[in-house]
Amino acid sequence: MRRTLLGCLTLLATALPAAAGNLYIPLLDRDGVGSSHQRTEVWIASPASQPRNFKPTFLPAGASGTGLSGTGTQATVLSGRTGKLIGLTTPGHFGLLEIAADAEIQVEARLNNTLGSGPAAYTPVPVISSANVVKAGATAHLLGLGRTSGGVYTDIGVVNLEAQAATCSVAVFRADGSQIAGTATITVEALSMRHFGDALGLLGETDALDARALVTCDKTFYPYGAVFNPLAGSLLFATPTGSGASTLGPGAPPPPPPGNSIVFTLAGNFHTPAVGHEIKQLVVQVPQALALRQMSVDWDVTPGPFTAGHETENHSLIWVYRGKNRSNTIANLNTFGPPRSTLKNTSNVDIAPPTVSAQETAMAFQQGTLYHIHYVYDAEHATITTTVTTGGVTAATMSQNATAKNNTLTIPAAGFNVQFGNTAAQAASGEWPTYGWQYANLRIEMVPF
Repeated sequence: MRRTLLGCLTLLATALPAAAGNLYIPLLDRDGVGSSHQRTEVWIASPASQPRNFKPTFLPAGASGTGLSGTGTQATVLSGRTGKLIGLTTPGHFGLLEIAADAEIQVEARLNNTLGSGPAAYTPVPVISSANVVKAGATAHLLGLGRTSGGVYTDIGVVNLEAQAATCSVAVFRADGSQIAGTATITVEALSMRHFGDALGLLGETDALDARALVTCDKTFYPYGAVFNPLAGSLLFATPTGSGASTLGPGAPPPPPPGNSIVFTLAGNFHTPAVGHEIKQLVVQVPQALALRQMSVDWDVTPGPFTAGHETENHSLIWVYRGKNRSNTIANLNTFGPPRSTLKNTSNVDIAPPTVSAQETAMAFQQGTLYHIHYVYDAEHATITTTVTTGGVTAATMSQNATAKNNTLTIPAAGFNVQFGNTAAQAASGEWPTYGWQYANLRIEMVPF
C-alpha cells in the first residue's frame, strides 16, 4: 500500500493502548477517461492533550482480512494536530482501509473527484465504526441508485465486520416498487469487502433512476452504493438510510444517562435578559464532592439582536464555573456578531495563569433562529467538544483540550455555578448584555468514575 502522510504525523514503534478501536473506510480509487479520476483522502486528528496513535492497514477486496488486520505501520498524531492520508491504494485496486486508533482520534474521509483538467469536487466517504454498523439479521436500505443510457451506473458493496464469512442477500427495486431480477445471495469473506461494479447492469437493468437496494447479512455488516455520474466525473456514496422509527425530536425525552450519572434539568424558557435583569445565575447542587469522567451541558438559545455598535464583541452563551477563583472555569462560551461571526470557548480548569484552553470557530448566529448547543467536557480523554445545531443540522463544531488534573473533573460538595448573559457592568470590558435573547431547556449530566 502506498501512503503519504501530510501534517504532523510521525512513525513510532510503540504499541497501541487497550482503549484503541477499529474504523473501516471503503477505498474505490479509480482512473476514468482522460485525466479524470477519483482518489480517497483521509484526515486524522487528535484533539487530546497528548500525542495519540493509529495504525492504517489496507485489506484488499474479495479476500479474508483477518490475517492482515493490524499489520500496518503505526503512526502518531501530535497533540491538537491534523494530518492527511493520501495515495492509499493503487487506482482500481479496491479494498478497506482499517484504522486501529486511540479512542480520542477523529477520522474523516472524502473522495477527490477530478474531471479532466477541471477543479476537484469532494464527496463524503463512509467511515464505518461501531456507531453505524448494521446488526446481523437486520435489513439495510440504500436509496438513490441508478443506471442510465447516459453513462450513470451504480456499484454496490458489502463489508463484513466479523471474523467469520457472512452470507448476505441483496434485492434491488425500481422506484415503482417492482423488483429488478431476483434476490441475489452472496458470500463475503471474514473482515473484508465484496464489491460489484455496475450492479444494476449485472442484474440486467439498462435504465432506472431512484432505485432502492435491500441488503441483509447473517454477520455484522455495512452496505454501500456508489453512484457514478460521468458528466460530473463524480462518485457519490449511498449509505444505509435512517427511518421514521427515530425517537429524536424537540418533544422526545433525552436518552437515559448511565446508571451512576447525576442529571440537572431546567425545562422551558428560563431566561430572557431585560434591563435590570441581564443575567440568570444558578447554583447546581450535588450530593457530595464528585470526581467526574465527563460533564455534558445541553441548552437552547434563540439570539436576539447583537448590541448596536458592538456587534463584533462578546455576547454570552453560558459560563460554567466552580466558584470565581482562577482555574475553575469549565465553560465560558460566547458568540461574536457580524462581521466577525464566530463562536469562542475558554476553559482554565486546574491550570495556573495566564494559561487557558481556548478555541474559536466561524459561526453566524441568526436573530430569531432556535439553536441547540451540546457541550462535552470529557476529562477522562482530555477533550472539550462543542456542537451547535439548528433544525437538526450541524451549524458548527469545535474541539479543544481539557485540562482537568489527573484526567478528572472535580466538583466540590457545594456544587458549581452557571450563568447566562452578561451584566450591564461587564460592557466596560467589552462583554455585552444579550437583551431579548432566549435561553431554554438546560440539561447538565455529570458522569462520575
